[in-house]
Amino acid sequence: MSPPRHGQYLSSMINPAPGTLWRARLLRAGFDVREVGTGRDAVRLAHLSMHLIVLDLVLPDMTGFDVLRMLRGDPATKGIPVVVKTAFQSGEGIGEVALEAGATAYFTDTHDPQALVPVVKQALRDRSS
Repeated sequence: MSPPRHGQYLSSMINPAPGTLWRARLLRAGFDVREVGTGRDAVRLAHLSMHLIVLDLVLPDMTGFDVLRMLRGDPATKGIPVVVKTAFQSGEGIGEVALEAGATAYFTDTHDPQALVPVVKQALRDRSS
């Protein structure tokens, strides 16, 4: 694995089909991005020293909330910051539910992939403090 650019490292779990733009923006911002397409693969990947996870709520085999509960219930992964990415708007209460379930942050501006970058950077800063 090559060293992260700008001293930052990100592991991202995004459903790959819609994840291409998100991945490109995160790579351009200097993050190392790993993608998986299922919740099961997301949980497996989380055990490989991830620094942060971007987690979509819509996955083909389980919900992102199921993945989040699994991550938070496992001592090996419970400390990894998780940014939940969803197309549901914050007015629908999904973000608050995600935070209550253990997410570090949530992101709902799915029309602007670049807007995810500052959310990820803040979650990493919060992890460091």
